[in-house]
Amino acid sequence: MKKLGGSPGGGGDSMPLVALVPLRVLTGLVFLHAGWQKLHESFIGQHHLSKQLERALVEGTPYLWYARLLREQALPHATLLSYVIVYGELALGAALVVGLFARPMAVFGLLGMVAITLERGFQLSASGTVAFAVIFLTLAMAASGRVMGLDARLRGRLPAWLV
Repeated sequence: MKKLGGSPGGGGDSMPLVALVPLRVLTGLVFLHAGWQKLHESFIGQHHLSKQLERALVEGTPYLWYARLLREQALPHATLLSYVIVYGELALGAALVVGLFARPMAVFGLLGMVAITLERGFQLSASGTVAFAVIFLTLAMAASGRVMGLDARLRGRLPAWLV
């Protein structure tokens, strides 16, 4: 059985990777639901993202260097970014549920959580953003799609970083 952890010397306890399957699948379902909800609430056509970014800039929550990036790059392309967010969440969720390209998709999810954290200004609070960042980091490091996922079938046919 594939294991996660253990000490560098080879001894110590380790955890079977199968223990991460519920975390991977449930995280996938959460993001499938979030993307589906945004798709059906007209997140793309109603300028939700541009309003959210403008509000953050007015409140001054983003870091200064990131505020400039939001103002000069994100706001002018808010509609395109809305598509990326909605369809990215749907793809991320589906990939995690079936364990397909779980490692790079978890990195994609982690980058999304970092972007949200930078937009809001880092606040170690009871926000799901930090929790999901840790989940995505764990899933990326553990290659969770190799157990009870499609990555197991693709292993050996594709580069290890991909599956």
